[in-house]
Amino acid sequence: MNFLDYSEDNSSCLRNLQVLRSELSFQRSRLSFFLELAQKLNSEFLESDDVVEILRAVLVGVTAGEGLGFNRAFWFEFDSGKRALRGALALGPSDAEEAAAIWESMRREPITLFEMLEKVAHHFENSHHPLNRLVRSIEVSMDEREHFLVTSLLERLPFVVDYVPQGVFWPLGEAPLAVAPVATGPHSYGVIVCDNHILRRPIEPNDLEILVLFTTIASMAITKARMCTLLKGKICELETLTRELNDSKNKLVQAEKTAEMGRIADRILHEIKNPLSAVGGLARVLAKRSEDEALRYIAQKIVEGTEKIEGTLNGLFRFDQGPKLDFEKVRVKPLLETIFRVIAVDLEHRGIDGHFTMNIPDDYHVNLDVPHFQQAFYHIVHNALNSMKNGGILIVIARILDGDLEIEVADTGQKISTTDLPINEAHSEPKSLRGLGVGLSLSKQIVELHGGDFKISSNNIGGKTIRIVFSNTK
Repeated sequence: MNFLDYSEDNSSCLRNLQVLRSELSFQRSRLSFFLELAQKLNSEFLESDDVVEILRAVLVGVTAGEGLGFNRAFWFEFDSGKRALRGALALGPSDAEEAAAIWESMRREPITLFEMLEKVAHHFENSHHPLNRLVRSIEVSMDEREHFLVTSLLERLPFVVDYVPQGVFWPLGEAPLAVAPVATGPHSYGVIVCDNHILRRPIEPNDLEILVLFTTIASMAITKARMCTLLKGKICELETLTRELNDSKNKLVQAEKTAEMGRIADRILHEIKNPLSAVGGLARVLAKRSEDEALRYIAQKIVEGTEKIEGTLNGLFRFDQGPKLDFEKVRVKPLLETIFRVIAVDLEHRGIDGHFTMNIPDDYHVNLDVPHFQQAFYHIVHNALNSMKNGGILIVIARILDGDLEIEVADTGQKISTTDLPINEAHSEPKSLRGLGVGLSLSKQIVELHGGDFKISSNNIGGKTIRIVFSNTK
């Protein structure tokens, strides 16, 4: 080899090195730009809980000249109910004429990627745009495993489709296509497809790698957005449950107050009526047996006075006049579940073992006045709890019997004596309330105003059982 040949070879190597250096510099700058762009998009995504907004940003990012520069981009959403991928979003020109107009406009007034996102927002909503109509006509079942959309999502695989196989439905033009799944762990969200349908520019390996970067960021953002939506829903449910529990707790406290007032009233009535009855009885004897007319007159007045006082007392402690009820059609199951949760807290505090059984369909409804129904139920339960001072067992069974709602509350407290049983009879006298409390009389009254049935009896576990029935035809 002479010196001239060596010189030419050296010059050729230098030129190749310069080309490689330029290419490396370009790729480094390009990668740096995409990393910066990905960081910006990631920041935007983290601030958004709107999945559609996130996907729109991704499509803008992969089609903008500032981004990957694809001519068109499509989003196919996974429908878990239908187990299918359906076209949802599209961005890009429908033909070369539209593309030329868009690019000329951008040449005259250059805009950033995020300015473009605001500017093209209306494009996604335009159902009359040819590209939107086409993409929304596509729906691919997940059973069509030969379809590249299904393959990409099932196998979590990004790839370039060089040609669309015969028999595969794809009305959006010829390949090549860049296909990348949007998924994280077990969650499948959909597939993004990009192409250069207008310029016919080939899809380079680097383009697919950057597209995967975009879809990875989008996957994490969608997961975060859906988690935020889920958490917001759970928070709303917890707030609703807390309000219901507080409301039920207040009703339970009120039931305790009413029961205590009933016990006090019962004692007062007892203390007043006993001596009053004795006075009245003696006065009746005097009025009948005394020979002194003046004394008989006085005795008769005493009898009339004691009878008047007894009548007043009986009127004070009778419950013939019930509350006015406001009926509404209510789903029984969630109502009872809330009541049971409140009762369970009180049982734990008292050291009582509770057993709740509910065999009621989710869609079963009964016409109830909810506040008074809750009041009646809490009075019944509170009476059972008060009969078990040293612990015991409370059994509540709710079921449907011949279409009607039946609830049984059984305890291991005190059995019912024969003197207490008249509470099952209409218009029971105050003396029948002793040992049972005013709360049960109110409960009985409320149940009957609902057109229901109230029965109380001793059970075989050492206490009493209260059975109430509400008709679903009331």
